[in-house]
Amino acid sequence: MKDFLGNALIEGDFVAYLPPNYRELKRGMIVGFTPKGVVIKRDPDQRTIQFYAERNQPIQHTFDRRPFSLVARIQEYQ
Repeated sequence: MKDFLGNALIEGDFVAYLPPNYRELKRGMIVGFTPKGVVIKRDPDQRTIQFYAERNQPIQHTFDRRPFSLVARIQEYQ
């Protein structure tokens, strides 16, 4: 499978993508594939972390399904 830029995608890759109803890119990790796209586990932002911390609850991760045309692999720097 290939992303918008033609890079090969595998499970565990980090990607920048446009979630449904958002105007900015988000970062996430590929956890699966569909016939037309990928399933992405979205990284929680600071607001989400604070929301769950105030309620003493574990973070509930969001999973998005996006077509390959809205996903671009990013390289992690260490």
